[in-house]
Amino acid sequence: MQTLTFAIIFEDHKNLWVYQKCFHSTIVLADPQRASQVIYEVIVKEERKEDRRQLILAEVEKLLTGVGTSLDSRARDQFNARFTVFKQFLFDINATS
Repeated sequence: MQTLTFAIIFEDHKNLWVYQKCFHSTIVLADPQRASQVIYEVIVKEERKEDRRQLILAEVEKLLTGVGTSLDSRARDQFNARFTVFKQFLFDINATS
C-alpha cells in the first residue's frame, strides 16, 4: 500500500491511469480506514512543502470519501470518477511546481 501510494502521488504521472483499478482494490482489501491511514502517513512523510501537503491531503480525502468495502462494478465506477478528478489534480499541481 505504501509503495503504491508513493508511485501514484510522487512518481511520473504520464501513466497514472494504470493504477486506478489496483488502487481501488487495494484500498478495499486493506480496509478503507486502514488504507487511509497508510496513504496519509506516506504523504506526510514524503511531501516536504507544507502548502502542497495540505492540498494533496485535501484531495485524497475527497478521493477516499465514501469508498465502501465492495469490489463490484458500481463501487469501482464511483471510485473511478473520483480518481479521474484526483489524477487531474496531480497533473495540475505538478505543472505548477
